[in-house]
Amino acid sequence: MQLNKLINKDKKSWLFSFLNILANNFLPIIRALCVKQVVSAILSPKGSIDLKKYMVVEKFKPGCIEANYERYNAQGRMFPDGLHYLNSWVNKELNVCYQLMESNNIELFYEWFKKWDDFVDFELVPLD
Repeated sequence: MQLNKLINKDKKSWLFSFLNILANNFLPIIRALCVKQVVSAILSPKGSIDLKKYMVVEKFKPGCIEANYERYNAQGRMFPDGLHYLNSWVNKELNVCYQLMESNNIELFYEWFKKWDDFVDFELVPLD
């Protein structure tokens, strides 16, 4: 019985520590990103918060996946302002990535594609 109390106490202590780390390290970043997206949407060329959604299909060129992830780990996604990432999925073979994104300016996708076209072939599909 005493051991169960200690284990439960340790779980609560661990959970509190974990939540504290999240609150102090990640929530300010998440808030800042959300504010940036809202401001970017308000100041978008069309002046609308309703952003158009797109599916980006990334097909990794043969032999380039490691270099692609090295650049990603070093520089991030490198999105221009006004281009917003929502979610992504990779196929079983790990050679195609599907990214749900949104923007009011389709040209931003092509600006972003230029930063990665040495590793990836892109297809942009507008979603209605």
